[in-house]
Amino acid sequence: QSDPFQIIMEEGQTLPGIFQGLQGARVGSRLAIAMPPSAAFGEEGQTGLGLPAGIDLIAIVDVVGVY
Repeated sequence: QSDPFQIIMEEGQTLPGIFQGLQGARVGSRLAIAMPPSAAFGEEGQTGLGLPAGIDLIAIVDVVGVY
């Protein structure tokens, strides 16, 4: 996704891998967060997003603001 969107940094409000990967990140950071299925969409995947079952997920995240 190219447009910024808000990630709610409360456990249970976002993917566990994103929650863990963003801990301590500063504005201006670019992170590559690698997540096994257990920290992303689980073993079933997310077919609506084109992610098959059991696949690892890598998210590239630019931190543009914190509040």
